[in-house]
Amino acid sequence: MERLSAEGHDVHAAYTQGPKDATRLAAEACDAGADLIGVAGGDGTVHEAVEGLIDSGTPVLVIPCGTENVVAKYLGIRLNASRLWDIFTGNGVREFRAMEANGRNVLFVCGLGLDGEIIRAVSGRRKGHISYWTYVKPILNALIRFRSADVSLNVDGKAVYNGPGLVLIGKVPRYALGLKALWRADPADDWVDIAVFPRRRAIPLIWDAIRLLVNPRWRSANAYYAKGKTVRLTSDRPMPMQMDGEYAGEPPLDVRLTGKTVRFLGAIRKLDA
Repeated sequence: MERLSAEGHDVHAAYTQGPKDATRLAAEACDAGADLIGVAGGDGTVHEAVEGLIDSGTPVLVIPCGTENVVAKYLGIRLNASRLWDIFTGNGVREFRAMEANGRNVLFVCGLGLDGEIIRAVSGRRKGHISYWTYVKPILNALIRFRSADVSLNVDGKAVYNGPGLVLIGKVPRYALGLKALWRADPADDWVDIAVFPRRRAIPLIWDAIRLLVNPRWRSANAYYAKGKTVRLTSDRPMPMQMDGEYAGEPPLDVRLTGKTVRFLGAIRKLDA
């Protein structure tokens, strides 16, 4: 902030105290005519802030202070003062088109299955800031207990998959731990990307993740990957879902691409998919 002020910028800081504060503060900043909104936090805080500024045209600079920081890493941003200054002055802007999922704006990813189970467990234990250690017990419990329901997937009005699995629907290729599970996804294109990893139990999904780290295009037998405009997902019994890293209830799930956009500052170089 001192460097920004020294360069002649009018800077105001506001701090969140609880859920939805980031949404309110971002909306107030937009109404006040802010030229740029910086969001310090993790993916959940970024998601909340975006709710307050979506379709405003006001660009966002993500200052990664969370656990995984998926969107910041995708944009080439690290928690480093020199790097952040380069991003700020570089004028590289990346436009993200939003999805609507069960009436909510979602920018990054919806997940059904193992990741939803883990996020639900973490949400139940969460008190303030979390770290990788927060995920250890939920992950271990999920590895032991998780068993996928059978899901039915409909893309653009056509039934495309029925069976067990982890389902990801999103606009950003990067996922947790650097996995590029949606390797063809483009935040600015006219599609949502859909991937199904057809596993009943958690341990085979771990092996899938290892293979994906080596080759993002690898898929197991019977796996499904496509782009579409609308997606409907149901399951034969309750299954936890997550949206942009937050617990989001259980199916059915209806996703469609919208015309709403958010502009993020990012590295000028071509962003890695």
